Order: sequence, then C-alpha cells, then structure tokens
Amino acid sequence: MAEHQQNGIIKYTYRGVVFIYCPIQNKEVMSFRSPDKTGESTGTRFAVPLLLDKTPCDLSEYEQATLAKSLRNKPQK
Repeated sequence: MAEHQQNGIIKYTYRGVVFIYCPIQNKEVMSFRSPDKTGESTGTRFAVPLLLDKTPCDLSEYEQATLAKSLRNKPQK
C-alpha cells in the first residue's frame, strides 16, 4: 500500500514493515516495523476488527415504524 506525502516522499507498508522512499534520490530513506497490527501473510494493511457485544434495546412505536419503512424501501440487489 502506497501513501503519497505532500513533500513527494512515498510511504509503503508491506508485511508489517514501513518503507519510506524518496523518488528524487531514488532510494529508500528509512524502514521500520509498523506499530499497527498488520497482515503478515499479505502485502495489504488492514485494521484489526473491533468486536462489539450485542445489547438489547426497546424501540418506541415510532422507531419501529421508521425501521420497518426503511427496510421496505431498501433497494434489492
């Protein structure tokens, strides 16, 4: 994954390592282990999913009607 900076430097993230590349000098400026948790088996960077607990809630009649209406009007794929 390439991220272009305003100063022309390009930051690549690959397999948990960040590479800083300068196209003007045509060389790697520096590299370091990414502080983020990244995919070790792929070259893409992704965030670790955040799992939330389900919490029951009571919907008012208005909220139920609004939800039902929005589900009816949802476009079919």
